[in-house]
Amino acid sequence: MDYIIHANNKDYIVTYHAAKRMFQRFIDEQLVIETLEQGDLIEQSHGTDLYEYAIDIGDKVLILQVTVDEQERTIVSVIDDTVAKDE
Repeated sequence: MDYIIHANNKDYIVTYHAAKRMFQRFIDEQLVIETLEQGDLIEQSHGTDLYEYAIDIGDKVLILQVTVDEQERTIVSVIDDTVAKDE
């Protein structure tokens, strides 16, 4: 079931797919909001944009990516690309 979160003074629809990925990857709404508000925007040529946000968590760097269709204000997917600091 889709639902709405608020970030950057906008309402975004979180798709079922994105919510499922958040649950599977233990990513809460607040991290998604932080990514949208503080992450780097990487515009993609295929219509969706990618927001990327890195957080230092000790021996790892959490790299969170949120794929957004800005025209529809829809969060399409949420990706956790955490890496060890020595990589």
